[in-house]
This record gives sequence, structure tokens and C-alpha cells, in this order.
Amino acid sequence: QIQATTIYANTINTFRIKSGNENGEFYLRQTSPVSAMLVLVKSLSGPREYIVDLEMLTVNSIGTFRTSSVLRLTIIVGPFSF
Repeated sequence: QIQATTIYANTINTFRIKSGNENGEFYLRQTSPVSAMLVLVKSLSGPREYIVDLEMLTVNSIGTFRTSSVLRLTIIVGPFSF
């Protein structure tokens, strides 16, 4: 999950998977105006390491500022299925 730590008035947050989803294994579901959750949509086969970058872009509604936050997740998949 990626989430804003401070909620500012008059801002809009957008979320996206910036990198690491070239084969479409994940999607990002916005769960509130200030947070989103990474969801697995395909089985992952291992052994493999996935590095997924999630980005939250915060923009003031009158356009006076814009910030970007990136969360890097490392997902390690073992060779055995559960």
C-alpha cells in the first residue's frame, strides 16, 4: 500500500505503477483519495525477484505545487508453490 502521510487541503493524489509491471502481474487500486494498494492479478513463478516502483503524484488544485513520491517494493518469489 502507498499512502500520503500528510493530507493537504485542495490537493489531488494520483497513483500509478511506475515500473516493474511489464508483464501485467499487478494493478494499483486506489482505496481512498490518499492511498492505493498493489493487487496481484497473475500467479508469480519463481525463483525470481520482482522490483516494482509505485508512484504517488500530489498536485495542488490551483496548480501552485506538484510533488512525487515513489515506493520501491522488492518481491522475492521462491521456487516452490504454496
